[in-house]
Amino acid sequence: MYLAQPGASILAIDATTGDEIWNYRRNISSEAAEFVGRAETARTKNIGIYDDMVFYPAPDGYLVALDVRDGRVRWETEVFAPETNTQHTGGVLVDDGKVLTNRSCKQRIGCFISAHDAQTGEEIWSYDPLVPKSWGRKACCDVVNRGVAVWKGSVFFASLDGRLIKLDAKTGKLIWEINTLLDRDKDY
Repeated sequence: MYLAQPGASILAIDATTGDEIWNYRRNISSEAAEFVGRAETARTKNIGIYDDMVFYPAPDGYLVALDVRDGRVRWETEVFAPETNTQHTGGVLVDDGKVLTNRSCKQRIGCFISAHDAQTGEEIWSYDPLVPKSWGRKACCDVVNRGVAVWKGSVFFASLDGRLIKLDAKTGKLIWEINTLLDRDKDY
């Protein structure tokens, strides 16, 4: 069993006995902590598991693949720079060898959904829904993409400005988008 814990760490336990197998603690540099906070206060929404790896969206802007057996880092990829004040806001979803992640932003930098190769960490595609910055004032959490769903080769997500968006899961190309708001001028 694998658990995301406060303090930028992932814990592996034996689900039968409750014994700890390994504990990965992310070392957040003092430079990154200036923007994302100290490791002790970092939080993670969830992790993903695929083949023999646990995928961890670290608060310092990295996507980290850990070996399920011993917790060693198999690869890590910088997804965003901490100084952009971007955050991983949703969970990790793994589908067809792609690790899908999403995030929020405060500077119109980093407000994207991305797919990374599960074996190498290489970015396959990213998609920015180009939500106007003004929409961040109408919600709790600034410009944000909250979650991702996958179905029959497509990626679906809702943007803060009220659009439901469908992308091709292989390429990240837009297939369609629809407006889900009755009144786009109203604060929700």
